[in-house]
Amino acid sequence: MPTRNGRNASAFTDRGVLKLRNLRYQRDPTPVEPGCPCPACRRSRAYIRHLFIAGEMLGPVLLSIHNLTYYQRLMAQARRAIEENRFEQFRQSKREGWGLDEGSSGEKA
Repeated sequence: MPTRNGRNASAFTDRGVLKLRNLRYQRDPTPVEPGCPCPACRRSRAYIRHLFIAGEMLGPVLLSIHNLTYYQRLMAQARRAIEENRFEQFRQSKREGWGLDEGSSGEKA
């Protein structure tokens, strides 16, 4: 899932999924996800969008790396939350960040 979505210009973040082909990112100077250590987050959303629009293979590669990094960080945070007996708070904070409420099926409205 992380690489397939990355190849299709979707980036996973703590604030939900970014669809970087959208025009709203054309001039966005912020990284895909601030604080992320991956190579994609050293570049702007606008630049990565440009790579997809221009058909450059670097765009899908960078977002695939970002999505894999995101999932690795997410699982490390979940393990830490379990060890510290605070998984429920962790789960709730992630769902809020993703825009999911308790009654949601997992798809963002």
